[in-house]
Amino acid sequence: MIDEAILKNSLWESTIEAFKTMVMLPISKSETPAQIDQSVSFSGSITFMGPLEGALLLQSDIESIKKITRSMLEMEDSEAVGDPDAKDTLGEIINLVLGGFKSRMAPKIGDIDISVPTVVVGSSVRPTCGKGTKIIALSAGGADYKIKLSIVYKEAA
Repeated sequence: MIDEAILKNSLWESTIEAFKTMVMLPISKSETPAQIDQSVSFSGSITFMGPLEGALLLQSDIESIKKITRSMLEMEDSEAVGDPDAKDTLGEIINLVLGGFKSRMAPKIGDIDISVPTVVVGSSVRPTCGKGTKIIALSAGGADYKIKLSIVYKEAA
């Protein structure tokens, strides 16, 4: 059985690394769940297979993902961010976070294979999980942005 604290710590360390190296925004963990505006939100997912099977999900409201995109692409605060750039940013972040997670977990559980990220934009997008899965969720952000990360997983049979 895999210790959930190890999974959560690996997810958090990977998130910090991605934001420090690519997004270039300070990030801190929130003790209360992030309230993502569901009228229009961005949701990214990337699946993994191996000793653990599941998906990493990242959700953000539209203003937060625009802030993150501007920082990552070194844009001015006044520059417009279109959906294609926001989707690409979210896909890249989720790919970086899962890559870091994979590296941190490999010595503990073995290698996992990962898919390409998928990003959707919509209203009331809510992930669901199948029978026998567990969820580890983190809320994080900065002064004017927030994200919600979740790992939905089960141990391989």
